[in-house]
Amino acid sequence: MKLCTTCHVEKNFTCFNKQDGGKYGIKSICRDCQKKDNENRYYNGGGKEYQKYKHIYDTYGLSKQQYLEMTADGCQICRTDVDLVVDHCHDTGVVRGILCRQCNTGIGNLRDNAELVLRAYYYLGGSDVA
Repeated sequence: MKLCTTCHVEKNFTCFNKQDGGKYGIKSICRDCQKKDNENRYYNGGGKEYQKYKHIYDTYGLSKQQYLEMTADGCQICRTDVDLVVDHCHDTGVVRGILCRQCNTGIGNLRDNAELVLRAYYYLGGSDVA
């Protein structure tokens, strides 16, 4: 039996999640309290913001500060500051920069191919493609 540090109820070891390095190899908070804590963190007091930056860190390795610095100038193509996303190479995972969702979708529809983007540029400008 183990005492949960949150609800202060003595519970069976099976009511706790595993954790390396703990005295018994389990967490100090029971599963029920952990679930409530996770829900409160997500739904109350900026939980969605926490989830956003956690996703950015887990996916791209960018801290909140790095992300905010990168987004300061807005989209690197059209300069809007609305609906910004992290643009990255799907083959290597390397972050290229910050784009708005529309520009990111646009270059994605051109298969992230610089030659196709250049052809589209010439097409829109009315010039011949070399």
